[in-house]
Amino acid sequence: MNEVATCGLIGITAREMAAKLENGRVTDVAGAVGKGLSRLLTEMGHQDLALIMAGTNDLGMGTSPEAIFASIRQLHEACHARGIPTIAFAPPTGLGGPSRFAKQRLAEMLATWASTTSNVVAYYDAEEILPRSDRQAWEPDEFHFSAAGCLLFGQRLAQRIVDSSREPGPVEARGGGSPRFLRGRSPRNILRSLSNRF
Repeated sequence: MNEVATCGLIGITAREMAAKLENGRVTDVAGAVGKGLSRLLTEMGHQDLALIMAGTNDLGMGTSPEAIFASIRQLHEACHARGIPTIAFAPPTGLGGPSRFAKQRLAEMLATWASTTSNVVAYYDAEEILPRSDRQAWEPDEFHFSAAGCLLFGQRLAQRIVDSSREPGPVEARGGGSPRFLRGRSPRNILRSLSNRF
Protein backbone atom coordinates (compact mmCIF):
# COMPACT_ATOMS: atom_id res chain seq x y z
CA MET A 1 0.00 0.00 0.00
CA ASN A 2 1.32 3.43 -0.94
CA GLU A 3 1.61 6.10 1.72
CA VAL A 4 1.04 9.76 0.93
CA ALA A 5 1.99 12.62 3.23
CA THR A 6 0.65 16.12 2.66
CA CYS A 7 2.10 19.43 3.76
CA GLY A 8 -0.29 21.82 2.05
CA LEU A 9 -0.56 25.31 3.52
CA ILE A 10 -3.39 27.71 2.71
CA GLY A 11 -2.53 31.20 1.51
CA ILE A 12 1.24 30.70 1.69
CA THR A 13 3.28 31.95 -1.24
CA ALA A 14 6.08 30.02 -2.90
CA ARG A 15 8.39 32.77 -1.72
CA GLU A 16 7.37 32.19 1.91
CA MET A 17 7.69 28.43 1.51
CA ALA A 18 11.22 28.84 0.15
CA ALA A 19 12.16 31.28 2.91
CA LYS A 20 10.85 28.91 5.60
CA LEU A 21 12.32 25.64 4.35
CA GLU A 22 14.01 24.89 7.68
CA ASN A 23 11.26 26.22 9.98
CA GLY A 24 9.74 23.83 12.48
CA ARG A 25 6.53 25.83 12.67
CA VAL A 26 4.79 27.54 9.75
CA THR A 27 1.32 28.96 10.31
CA ASP A 28 -0.93 29.53 7.30
CA VAL A 29 -3.71 32.09 6.86
CA ALA A 30 -6.31 29.68 8.26
CA GLY A 31 -4.28 29.18 11.43
CA ALA A 32 -3.17 25.65 10.55
CA VAL A 33 0.39 24.84 11.54
CA GLY A 34 2.80 23.00 9.29
CA LYS A 35 6.55 22.77 8.82
CA GLY A 36 9.05 23.94 6.27
CA LEU A 37 9.71 21.42 3.51
CA SER A 38 13.35 20.72 4.44
CA ARG A 39 12.46 20.31 8.09
CA LEU A 40 9.59 17.98 7.21
CA LEU A 41 11.78 15.83 4.97
CA THR A 42 14.44 15.59 7.66
CA GLU A 43 11.88 14.36 10.18
CA MET A 44 10.03 12.02 7.81
CA GLY A 45 13.04 10.35 6.27
CA HIS A 46 13.39 9.35 2.66
CA GLN A 47 10.43 9.72 0.31
CA ASP A 48 10.22 8.14 -3.14
CA LEU A 49 8.65 11.14 -4.82
CA ALA A 50 7.56 14.70 -4.05
CA LEU A 51 4.82 16.57 -5.90
CA ILE A 52 5.23 20.33 -5.71
CA MET A 53 2.61 22.84 -6.78
CA ALA A 54 3.13 26.38 -5.59
CA GLY A 55 2.84 29.88 -6.96
CA THR A 56 -0.89 30.54 -7.21
CA ASN A 57 -0.82 33.04 -4.36
CA ASP A 58 2.33 34.69 -5.72
CA LEU A 59 0.60 35.15 -9.08
CA GLY A 60 -2.40 36.71 -7.37
CA MET A 61 -0.10 39.19 -5.62
CA GLY A 62 1.55 40.28 -8.86
CA THR A 63 4.94 38.67 -8.20
CA SER A 64 7.00 38.28 -11.35
CA PRO A 65 7.13 34.81 -12.95
CA GLU A 66 10.92 34.87 -12.67
CA ALA A 67 10.77 35.39 -8.91
CA ILE A 68 8.10 32.71 -8.52
CA PHE A 69 10.14 30.27 -10.57
CA ALA A 70 13.22 30.90 -8.40
CA SER A 71 11.19 30.09 -5.26
CA ILE A 72 9.65 26.95 -6.75
CA ARG A 73 13.06 25.79 -7.88
CA GLN A 74 14.33 26.13 -4.29
CA LEU A 75 11.55 23.81 -3.11
CA HIS A 76 12.47 21.20 -5.69
CA GLU A 77 16.16 21.50 -4.91
CA ALA A 78 15.48 20.88 -1.22
CA CYS A 79 14.08 17.51 -2.28
CA HIS A 80 16.81 16.78 -4.84
CA ALA A 81 19.50 17.43 -2.22
CA ARG A 82 18.02 14.48 -0.30
CA GLY A 83 17.85 12.22 -3.35
CA ILE A 84 14.09 12.67 -3.75
CA PRO A 85 12.82 13.13 -7.33
CA THR A 86 10.02 15.60 -7.91
CA ILE A 87 7.08 16.35 -10.16
CA ALA A 88 6.62 20.02 -11.07
CA PHE A 89 3.28 21.70 -11.66
CA ALA A 90 2.41 25.01 -13.25
CA PRO A 91 -0.12 26.35 -10.72
CA PRO A 92 -3.61 27.56 -11.56
CA THR A 93 -4.49 31.22 -11.52
CA GLY A 94 -7.46 33.44 -12.29
CA LEU A 95 -8.86 33.65 -15.80
CA GLY A 96 -8.22 37.34 -16.40
CA GLY A 97 -5.80 40.14 -15.70
CA PRO A 98 -2.02 40.27 -15.56
CA SER A 99 -1.75 37.10 -13.46
CA ARG A 100 -2.88 35.13 -16.51
CA PHE A 101 0.05 36.31 -18.63
CA ALA A 102 2.44 35.76 -15.72
CA LYS A 103 1.12 32.21 -15.30
CA GLN A 104 1.78 31.43 -18.97
CA ARG A 105 5.36 32.66 -18.65
CA LEU A 106 5.84 30.69 -15.41
CA ALA A 107 4.48 27.55 -17.08
CA GLU A 108 6.96 27.95 -19.95
CA MET A 109 9.86 28.38 -17.53
CA LEU A 110 8.85 25.35 -15.47
CA ALA A 111 8.35 23.15 -18.54
CA THR A 112 11.76 24.07 -19.97
CA TRP A 113 13.52 23.56 -16.65
CA ALA A 114 11.77 20.25 -15.97
CA SER A 115 12.77 18.90 -19.38
CA THR A 116 16.45 19.53 -18.68
CA THR A 117 16.63 18.57 -15.00
CA SER A 118 17.04 14.86 -14.34
CA ASN A 119 15.60 14.94 -10.82
CA VAL A 120 12.34 16.47 -12.08
CA VAL A 121 10.70 13.34 -13.42
CA ALA A 122 7.51 14.95 -14.77
CA TYR A 123 5.89 18.28 -15.44
CA TYR A 124 2.19 19.07 -15.67
CA ASP A 125 0.08 22.18 -16.00
CA ALA A 126 -2.59 21.88 -13.30
CA GLU A 127 -5.15 23.48 -15.60
CA GLU A 128 -4.59 20.83 -18.25
CA ILE A 129 -5.25 18.05 -15.74
CA LEU A 130 -8.30 19.90 -14.48
CA PRO A 131 -9.63 22.01 -17.38
CA ARG A 132 -11.79 25.05 -16.77
CA SER A 133 -14.55 23.28 -18.68
CA ASP A 134 -15.03 21.14 -15.53
CA ARG A 135 -16.83 24.04 -13.88
CA GLN A 136 -17.89 22.12 -10.78
CA ALA A 137 -14.19 21.48 -10.14
CA TRP A 138 -13.40 25.15 -9.55
CA GLU A 139 -14.30 27.62 -6.82
CA PRO A 140 -16.03 30.88 -7.85
CA ASP A 141 -12.79 32.79 -7.18
CA GLU A 142 -11.32 31.00 -10.26
CA PHE A 143 -8.04 30.36 -8.39
CA HIS A 144 -8.82 27.30 -6.30
CA PHE A 145 -10.10 23.79 -6.87
CA SER A 146 -13.43 22.94 -5.27
CA ALA A 147 -13.65 19.92 -2.95
CA ALA A 148 -14.89 17.89 -5.93
CA GLY A 149 -12.09 19.35 -8.05
CA CYS A 150 -9.43 18.30 -5.53
CA LEU A 151 -10.68 14.72 -5.69
CA LEU A 152 -10.89 14.73 -9.48
CA PHE A 153 -7.43 16.26 -9.82
CA GLY A 154 -5.96 13.61 -7.53
CA GLN A 155 -7.65 10.78 -9.43
CA ARG A 156 -6.49 12.02 -12.83
CA LEU A 157 -2.96 12.67 -11.62
CA ALA A 158 -2.69 9.27 -9.93
CA GLN A 159 -3.78 7.58 -13.14
CA ARG A 160 -1.16 9.46 -15.15
CA ILE A 161 1.56 8.47 -12.70
CA VAL A 162 0.49 4.82 -12.71
CA ASP A 163 0.26 4.74 -16.50
CA SER A 164 3.66 6.37 -16.97
CA SER A 165 5.38 4.04 -14.49
CA ARG A 166 4.25 1.08 -16.63
CA GLU A 167 5.64 2.41 -19.90
CA PRO A 168 8.68 0.37 -20.98
CA GLY A 169 10.87 3.09 -22.45
CA PRO A 170 11.91 6.65 -21.68
CA VAL A 171 9.45 9.38 -22.49
CA GLU A 172 10.50 13.01 -22.56
CA ALA A 173 8.54 15.37 -20.33
CA ARG A 174 6.75 18.08 -22.24
CA GLY A 175 4.65 20.96 -21.05
CA GLY A 176 1.49 19.20 -19.99
CA GLY A 177 2.55 16.08 -21.86
CA SER A 178 3.89 12.67 -20.97
CA PRO A 179 6.08 12.44 -17.88
CA ARG A 180 9.67 11.27 -17.86
CA PHE A 181 8.94 9.04 -14.87
CA LEU A 182 11.00 6.42 -13.07
CA ARG A 183 10.18 3.41 -15.22
CA GLY A 184 9.20 0.24 -13.42
CA ARG A 185 9.38 1.92 -10.03
CA SER A 186 6.22 2.21 -7.98
CA PRO A 187 6.70 4.97 -5.43
CA ARG A 188 5.61 3.91 -1.95
CA ASN A 189 6.20 7.11 -0.06
CA ILE A 190 5.03 10.22 -1.84
CA LEU A 191 5.27 13.68 -0.35
CA ARG A 192 2.66 15.91 -1.86
CA SER A 193 3.80 19.44 -1.17
CA LEU A 194 1.21 21.88 -2.36
CA SER A 195 0.25 25.42 -1.65
CA ASN A 196 -3.42 26.37 -1.32
CA ARG A 197 -5.87 23.50 -1.15
CA PHE A 198 -5.52 20.00 -2.58
